[in-house]
Amino acid sequence: MGQPPAPQQPQQPVPPPPAPPPAAPPVAPTYPAQAAGGGNGIAVAAMVCGIVGIVLAFMPNLVVSLLGLASAIVSLVLGAQGLKIAKTRGGEGRGMAMAGLVLGIISCSLAALGLLIFIIGAVACAAAVHQLQGCCF
Repeated sequence: MGQPPAPQQPQQPVPPPPAPPPAAPPVAPTYPAQAAGGGNGIAVAAMVCGIVGIVLAFMPNLVVSLLGLASAIVSLVLGAQGLKIAKTRGGEGRGMAMAGLVLGIISCSLAALGLLIFIIGAVACAAAVHQLQGCCF
């Protein structure tokens, strides 16, 4: 009959494929470093004073309206100073200084208009009282 079967060699287990290389650790996002100067604080103060001036300009009180006018004037001065500082620092804080300047102009106008209306009302009221005193009494 034929030939005897060829002796089979014992099968060796196939080694597993090599493990993938370890993944790199996650990298934290990087943010641009802030300047050592710390920002334009004058510009921030101008914007805050402008916002306060706008809010106080709408208050129906003479003293508060005068405080709004004072805040508006401070906002104008600080806004102009903040623009000068922003120019020397390459534009840092220019937007806030400009916003403070614009808010100062608007709140100064509103406070002046409010004071003008108050003065006109006071004069009209005094004239009405004077006419009533001479008329009926």
